[in-house]
Amino acid sequence: MTRRRLTILLPLAAALLAGGCTTFSDADAVARVGDVELSVDDLDALAVDAGIPAGEDLPPDVVRTLIQNWVQETAVRDGLLDPNEIDISEAAIGARFDSGLTESGVVCPAIVVTDTPEIAVDAAAELDAGAEFADVFAEQNIDTTLDSTTGQIGCVDILSVLQAADAPEVGVLLDLSGDDRYGSSALTDQLGTPVGGIVVAFRTYDELADTDRSVVDSSIRSVFAVEEIDIMIDSRYGYFDPITTSIQPLGG
Repeated sequence: MTRRRLTILLPLAAALLAGGCTTFSDADAVARVGDVELSVDDLDALAVDAGIPAGEDLPPDVVRTLIQNWVQETAVRDGLLDPNEIDISEAAIGARFDSGLTESGVVCPAIVVTDTPEIAVDAAAELDAGAEFADVFAEQNIDTTLDSTTGQIGCVDILSVLQAADAPEVGVLLDLSGDDRYGSSALTDQLGTPVGGIVVAFRTYDELADTDRSVVDSSIRSVFAVEEIDIMIDSRYGYFDPITTSIQPLGG
């Protein structure tokens, strides 16, 4: 089998490693899950199995996706990913959730849709100053499809947010936490044209109803379970992010 020029396509950038990244360096190993290694030849075989002609140069994002899929499938196949085996307290789950979406992998916001972005900015400032969400919602919300008093929209996972993060009303979710609970942005249509404003409120773990709390508990237990797995990625290919269970480029 022809070996692709993977090392050339993914240059080493170890100086950009973020804290906590799980990487290693081996001339032939691309990744490791527990005691199971993925070699360069194995990666070539995965590419062929995915319908990519042998010998074809692969873009970095394709390589990372192949490695990511292998990591996930190996962890599941070997029985390493079992959230029910994780001994974690409710307090620890709540603290992780309140750290924000990028730490917990899930968020359960409430929103207010306003006539203009400027109104949204002012409304977020009122909430930050101590105003009750229900009062601001009753005064400013124009979206009749939302819950009539709470503006709650259920829980959203981080992958769904990242896929739509270019939209400002979605991207604002990435910046909120229990310590920074309110944000606002323009509300845009499919062409990116502002059509109103939106206030996004971070609901803390203590504020969640049982239904949402069940979703959060399951999601965060999965994150803790993934963090317990011994997963290593050769730094030439990126690093493993346990929150999104994906391979990310170094410095990304």
